[in-house]
Amino acid sequence: MSPNYYSLGRDTHYWLNPLYFMAKPKEYISKEAGWEDAWICICGNTPPDGGFYPCDSEGNEMEPTIESDWDNLYVCADCGRIINQDTLEVIGRNPHPKMLV
Repeated sequence: MSPNYYSLGRDTHYWLNPLYFMAKPKEYISKEAGWEDAWICICGNTPPDGGFYPCDSEGNEMEPTIESDWDNLYVCADCGRIINQDTLEVIGRNPHPKMLV
């Protein structure tokens, strides 16, 4: 049997394409020209629309205080993408983040 061929039981087998396991390319949000705080999410969200909120590594909104050990992450209120404020890289996604309000 090939290393990509798996058995689910006596008569059930499936094959997984090795490309399935390859890492997805990194995603980044963008900014409006001339306005550093005007983020544009991949989903099209901007600050005047749904906005972006400080969040934990799970994408749940949090208060960014010194005591909270905040990691400079924001969640897109529209699609749940978790964004690193320093690099604008999308580091995860929570389609149903818990918001404070």
